[in-house]
Amino acid sequence: MKMVRFERFALDNEQVAPVIYGTAPHSVTADGVVIGPNIVAALREFLKRYNQFVNAPQHPYYRIDAYFSEQELHILEVNAAFVDGWGTALNLARASNVGIRKELLKFPKSFVSLESVYVPELRLFISELEHLGISENRVCERISELGADESAYIYGRFGGREQIDYPMQGIRLDNKVNLARFSQRWDQDGVPGVQVPWHFSGYDGLLAEPTSWEELLKPRDEIGFWRTPPLVFKFCDKGGPECQKYRKSVIIGVPEGKNKYLRRCYEFGTVIAQNYVRPAKFKSDNCQLVILAIGDEPVTGYVQYSSKEIINDNSVHGPLALIG
Repeated sequence: MKMVRFERFALDNEQVAPVIYGTAPHSVTADGVVIGPNIVAALREFLKRYNQFVNAPQHPYYRIDAYFSEQELHILEVNAAFVDGWGTALNLARASNVGIRKELLKFPKSFVSLESVYVPELRLFISELEHLGISENRVCERISELGADESAYIYGRFGGREQIDYPMQGIRLDNKVNLARFSQRWDQDGVPGVQVPWHFSGYDGLLAEPTSWEELLKPRDEIGFWRTPPLVFKFCDKGGPECQKYRKSVIIGVPEGKNKYLRRCYEFGTVIAQNYVRPAKFKSDNCQLVILAIGDEPVTGYVQYSSKEIINDNSVHGPLALIG
């Protein structure tokens, strides 16, 4: 029995938002994914344990990137500093008649986008909340429009008013070291249905055991641990100066040349390595899930289809149904 499966939804294109980013047309498909109750329950347990592990505040907000097979999810990232996509997910759910537990949608009444290109998706979010009966929300295009003590949900990486703005403690929770450390615990006592790729660090003390750059790049065919491309490198802080200098936050495989900068960052603990996970295919496209969660609860999400290895939001979007 397939616990995660592709399914074609009865998508009403007239209800789909034509634009979600700047002025670019929104590309969608009726081909989506259904996650069954056993996997949703496993994901809920993952979130519960993860929140305890990272000492998360009440009601943390997450945007989870995941690959999948017919039997399990592979959690690639747990993003907490910039948790967008709510408008897209809720819009596709409504257009596909996918039920949403609206009692889980706990947000402040004010919303801010730090970049104008995200305003259409944020306004879509507010519109979809109104369709669910959650009204009296407002969008501000600048932080200065808020009152001094007024809480807001921020679209963008922001740590200036951490005690009142959401996602709260997002910068701290977004650090990729959190999932790297948690992966070692989850590997030992996790539950079937949710996997976390094994992580590596060259910095002594960051993970339980450091792995040198030379050791990292050795082939390990005898244990079937790495495949081609064998590794994914990630900057721990997407907004940090090291990542800004490199201009990429995710690198699949070891780039050609010596790449001394990437090696130095790995050895200093600002870059981690993650086992490569092969994405599911739909026709000729790679598929990734975006799962939006609040606290311990997976709430909604959508599917991304792309021919590229690194799948971003400038991809084709499809509906995602979380059953249970």
